[in-house]
Amino acid sequence: MSVLARRAWRAAALAVAVLAAGPAAGGGARHFTPAQVLNPDARYPEGPQLLADGSLLSSEMPRDRVVRSAPAGTAAVWSEPGCGPTSVKRLPQGGYWVLCHLGHHVVRLGEDFTTIATVAAADDGSRITWPNDASVDAGGNLFLSSSGLFDDRAPATGRLIRIAAADNRAQVLAGGIRYANGVLVQAAAGRVLVSEHLGGRVLAFPLLGPDRVGPPVVFFDFAGLPPVMRPYDLGGPDGIAAFADGEILVANYGNGRLIHLSARGDLLGIVPVDLRFVTNMAIAPDRRSLYVTMTRDNSNPRLDGVIQRFAVEGRE
Repeated sequence: MSVLARRAWRAAALAVAVLAAGPAAGGGARHFTPAQVLNPDARYPEGPQLLADGSLLSSEMPRDRVVRSAPAGTAAVWSEPGCGPTSVKRLPQGGYWVLCHLGHHVVRLGEDFTTIATVAAADDGSRITWPNDASVDAGGNLFLSSSGLFDDRAPATGRLIRIAAADNRAQVLAGGIRYANGVLVQAAAGRVLVSEHLGGRVLAFPLLGPDRVGPPVVFFDFAGLPPVMRPYDLGGPDGIAAFADGEILVANYGNGRLIHLSARGDLLGIVPVDLRFVTNMAIAPDRRSLYVTMTRDNSNPRLDGVIQRFAVEGRE
């Protein structure tokens, strides 16, 4: 590394350190501290869902299963050969949605994790391809990303799809997204946030009705972030999670960090994590714990990763 490159790296590292500290003391800023590993043997963990008893569900794509993790241990609760799940979300009225990324469909499960419906196509006849991440509204309706190909040369075929809880009907809400990834529906704010992974942006789609969105605006552009030492060529925004007060975290897949944003999309800080391929987060109801899903190396056949708790301090 040249002298100029080292100086540039030091400047970027200093910027990251300042950002990670958050706003100035006295402003009630949130701070995130790595704590215990909840699941040390996760395989490409994604799409976490906290349950009322404090345990956490997560998907394991290479193992074709959903697991429940708790301090006492981890156990599989559902599996389907060829599914390759990437997200599990609970319906408020009971039961679960599971996205089968490799199987190109969505499964609806009962409260006992038995399969009660499979949704493979939208009402326009198009196949739900590469379902990736999802978010559930107060009615249990599923908003999900249908990604397209994970290739920066591929056309922008990512879509936002809604599946109605009442009848399992799937409807395409929007398209033309360069690899649609993380999703967060925020009915109170009147929007759906979607990570446009290969576009390096988080988009905000205005909710114009329960099953209709308008043209998106850019909520946050990753192009303005400080660089990392070993940037991943296909790095970008992944899963999205929000605190009750509106502050948001976005996983920066491939670059080993979480991006902390205000409800308006202002950069508040950067939270480094141990493993490079961080996919998603789940925030505990008391907002004092954050569970992060991450994988060591996406090119290793083992796809070994962990689910780690971070202690959250500040604000409340």
